[in-house]
Amino acid sequence: LFRSSLGACADNFAAEQLGFGVELLWPILNAMPKDQVDTEFRKVFVECSKRLEQFGTARREYILLAVYTCDVWLVAKCAMKKQAAE
Repeated sequence: LFRSSLGACADNFAAEQLGFGVELLWPILNAMPKDQVDTEFRKVFVECSKRLEQFGTARREYILLAVYTCDVWLVAKCAMKKQAAE
């Protein structure tokens, strides 16, 4: 679910539909399982959330950082699950 939502979010940003992309990004950030996100990722998510609320689509670097960090976290999470299953 996260992966497809994040892909749709990134697609909207790439298509210059920033407002809709941010609308898709908020639920992703809010749905991140806080108890499974380590401290460093959590700091980035909190900062991105604050800045998205403050600047909206005017500061694209926060949008890009949020999407990238979500993707990195998801890849790491999937890798941990795969290692645990082996």
